[in-house]
Amino acid sequence: MRRRGHGSAGGTGEAAHPGAGRTGSRPPSRPGPGRAGSLAESFRCAWAGFLWIWRTEANMRLHLAAATLLFTAAWWLGATPEEWALLLLAAGLVVLLEWINTAIEGAVDLATEGFRPLAGRVKDVAAGAVLVAALLATVTGLVVLGAELRRLPGLLLVHARDQPWRLGPLLVALYLVISSRAVRQAARQGPASGDEPAGGRGPRPRNEEGEG
Repeated sequence: MRRRGHGSAGGTGEAAHPGAGRTGSRPPSRPGPGRAGSLAESFRCAWAGFLWIWRTEANMRLHLAAATLLFTAAWWLGATPEEWALLLLAAGLVVLLEWINTAIEGAVDLATEGFRPLAGRVKDVAAGAVLVAALLATVTGLVVLGAELRRLPGLLLVHARDQPWRLGPLLVALYLVISSRAVRQAARQGPASGDEPAGGRGPRPRNEEGEG
């Protein structure tokens, strides 16, 4: 979740470029009306969309890192099946809304030409939904795990000494955080030579016209 630029570009401060993806490429489209898509083709397109978000969305990796830490705490503290269900639903809602937010931003970019304040507001609303879901997931984790969270520092020391393999998820979370910085840096540098422009990375145009 992040506040997007108020033009047709997908990131803050990006110049408008109708029909361009945010990182120089877009996930493959589904088969057109004249091409009957099989179930396998549907799964292939869905997988391509997942890989595209994984490669281009830094915030998605941060959400996954937070979910990894949450699930690690639940694992160490011996959460019940009911508690696991609540935590999975809360974290899954955040990830799902981040995907929807990304799809909305792409649709707005394709439909908007030039700087439009209303386009920015649409993106802000979608990003706000992710923020609310993230806050709710945080509260859910605190309520479900509650006072047990105070045991985590001691468990960390015990596992580091006796069962270091239990620290594996922490390394995964660390990798997700570090790699998110690399993804964000690559997005700031813009698309590679020969790629489709990602809406430009120059200053956002100042357009005083209304939404019309």
